[in-house]
Amino acid sequence: MQGACLETLERVTEAIESYQRARDVFAYEHGHAHPRTATAMRNLSRARTHRFDFKVQWAPRAPTACPPSLVADAGKKKKKKGAKKGGKKKK
Repeated sequence: MQGACLETLERVTEAIESYQRARDVFAYEHGHAHPRTATAMRNLSRARTHRFDFKVQWAPRAPTACPPSLVADAGKKKKKKGAKKGGKKKK
């Protein structure tokens, strides 16, 4: 009963611990084939799957501006390495 309350409060880790204790007690007292032990095991498996039942929500991102260093260099022409300077040779 405590595990169900904890699971309702979304305290899943504590609920799993409670269900494990209940399963161990029922298995010791009644054996593995008893219906109460089976119920405790079913509750434990449900809580374990509930642990990974979460939703991922992505927040929309606003466009980011370009850094000023990239924008300032955009209009400049880059010189090729090894390019010859000047035009035709004069005789």
